Amino acid sequence: GAEYGVVEGDLTTNFDKLRNTILTKSNLPADKYDGATGTGAAIRDATHYLKNHSSIRSNASKVIVLMSDGHANKPEGSGDDYALEMAAAAKPQSVSIHTISLGSGADTTLLKAIAAKANGSYFDAPGNSAEQLKRVLQEAFEKVAAAASRPVIVH
Repeated sequence: GAEYGVVEGDLTTNFDKLRNTILTKSNLPADKYDGATGTGAAIRDATHYLKNHSSIRSNASKVIVLMSDGHANKPEGSGDDYALEMAAAAKPQSVSIHTISLGSGADTTLLKAIAAKANGSYFDAPGNSAEQLKRVLQEAFEKVAAAASRPVIVH
């Protein structure tokens, strides 16, 4: 297999393009990735992209926003460990990871630990109904934007 995963779309400020192509239901069907969540691979690939893609400005902050239910079940049996390992590897690359736990059954412990390992912040977006999630996600995104704009000193 490839060393790195597939990037769904390049970095862009064209939000209409994102909504109408990359983020459509037809492009993101249920079980697209066999029902598994490869959190560690997502962190690994995003870090690699942020450090190596030709369109990234060298002086730009490198920020990953990971929104998940926090159940890292790929690779099978070691998903949590791999996710934490990849979060730790992001930190010396000057990549910070801000996490948002999505839904009432989220694994908040893992998402808090990922954020802590990579100079990020953790935010909780509990709820089950679309109306609840819309409200708490808006709050979480606003908090992530504020946290991501603060200067971060990487040791």
